[in-house]
Amino acid sequence: MVCQECSASSRLYTYNLPDIQNRLRNDFNPSASQLSEIKEMIRCAEDDLQAYRAEILRLDYKVMLLSTKSDLLKKHTEKIRSLLSPVRRLPNEVLGHIFSYCCETEFYVDDSSWRDRNAFLSVCSRWREVGLTTPQIWSVIYL
Repeated sequence: MVCQECSASSRLYTYNLPDIQNRLRNDFNPSASQLSEIKEMIRCAEDDLQAYRAEILRLDYKVMLLSTKSDLLKKHTEKIRSLLSPVRRLPNEVLGHIFSYCCETEFYVDDSSWRDRNAFLSVCSRWREVGLTTPQIWSVIYL
């Protein structure tokens, strides 16, 4: 296996699976030298397993980091894209007419629909300024 970060190669134990499978199926009784070889195989396999787990953790962290960066970039791009919205090019007078059209129905100050109906005042400072300076919106308030 070659490290993507530094191009260094790491030793990975090559498992001889068919030989192990054959030994498991037969009446295999390891000699002293074979016992030593089997223990070395186990040690190498456990070392490799530990290296795999460490690499998986490193890659999981990297995926999480890239995912977070991607989400932030997507939100940032959406904000930038909103600068091109056609409503930003409408003159204040046209916006005022739209707002007054939306607020044509009569309402009472203690009515909860007043807040919903005037939610456009919270969109941005320009909309708030246009809404507050459009007399038609405020001419039908009943106390």
